[in-house]
Amino acid sequence: MFKRLGLAFAFLLVLIVVFSLGYISAKLKPPGVKVGYIEINGTINNQTSESVSSAIRKAKQDPNIRGILLRVNSPGGSVGASQEIFETLMNYKESTGRPIIVSMGDVAASGGYYVSIAGDKIFALPSTLTGSIGVISNILDIHDLMKKIGVKEETLKTGEYKDTGSIFRSLTPQDKEYLMGLIGDAYGQFLYDVSTRRNIPIDKLRTIADGRVFSGAKAKSLGLIDELGTLNDTIDYMKNLLGAKKITLEKLNNKGILEELMGTSSKTDIEQKNFLIYALSVLKNSLLK
Repeated sequence: MFKRLGLAFAFLLVLIVVFSLGYISAKLKPPGVKVGYIEINGTINNQTSESVSSAIRKAKQDPNIRGILLRVNSPGGSVGASQEIFETLMNYKESTGRPIIVSMGDVAASGGYYVSIAGDKIFALPSTLTGSIGVISNILDIHDLMKKIGVKEETLKTGEYKDTGSIFRSLTPQDKEYLMGLIGDAYGQFLYDVSTRRNIPIDKLRTIADGRVFSGAKAKSLGLIDELGTLNDTIDYMKNLLGAKKITLEKLNNKGILEELMGTSSKTDIEQKNFLIYALSVLKNSLLK
């Protein structure tokens, strides 16, 4: 009898050890191939560029990150910031050899399209608004209004073009020629990068690079994007590309203060989150009274 109990105890002990080792192994096992996730939302400006640069630095420092999934939902913005993001992404690809796959949201136009062409593969929804390849500069002229209300402005300048674009005078033909040269230079750089990245001859590209936006479906037929699909389709493509059954997306962008405060899960945190929502609603109602 004691022998049977000893055998049973030994068998139970083996089961406990095997289960424990399996549990520990499961905990230590990576949840999947790690992929960096970067979002570009809203108008592109210097802060956007700084955020992406910071995210790329994190990706470079982490050898376990096998690639970048870039989610773009932007109508564009600053020419310089858009170009800087494009160059930052291209530098990451060239220095690490790791892929960048792009998923477009509702809109990825102008500067939003510029940053997207750094991707090895671009996905968009059929209804995504993209393209808008071009450069624009708006000059406000209020000198007639100033005259009507009796405001006079005088400008002292060291050169003919120093006050070009001033709101207190109209553009001269020379001003317009000068500004068009600047815009044309930026446009040429945009065209070159699109042509190179999308393998579209410059002459052919010029016929559609006139500021028009296109649906995702039309953009695909023009060669501006590669595939029609959702964010999940993009993730599935990344899995196949990396030969992984599962990937883990690690968000690399810095979180805003509200996201930090509200991105919580414990009971205490949820109570704090609910209080924050209540406090914000009270503040909003007070401001609207």
